[in-house]
Amino acid sequence: MATLEQTRVLATPTVMINGRIIKIVPGTLNEEGGGEGKVRTVSAGGHAFEIVHGVDAKQFMTSIKFEVANTAEMQDFVAQFHADSSDGISATLLIVNDTKQRAFSEVYMTNKFMAKYEAEGNIQVECMGKFVP
Repeated sequence: MATLEQTRVLATPTVMINGRIIKIVPGTLNEEGGGEGKVRTVSAGGHAFEIVHGVDAKQFMTSIKFEVANTAEMQDFVAQFHADSSDGISATLLIVNDTKQRAFSEVYMTNKFMAKYEAEGNIQVECMGKFVP
């Protein structure tokens, strides 16, 4: 029989920043991270060559993006998160699902604050941080 870890799609996560649950717009959370592998050849001349492998360390940071509804509560929260990031104050971020949890430290908001004023208006939050295994 299959386990919940094998069959549950990770689609409705809880996002927590500094221990506070953030009410995100469903379907807007994206996470991208890890270093990209670089493979190339080196040669000592002639037909002799070797393949070397490395990891682009500039890409070790993880990018996390999501949207929140444009409410007064979320405007205040995002504005403070942005101000803290601009002042060099990092945050912790957790992505929690039924069967998996991912933690990030030294998280900073990277985009400027922008709110869309309409019935279904959202605020985009983009941040970068360090994955904590």
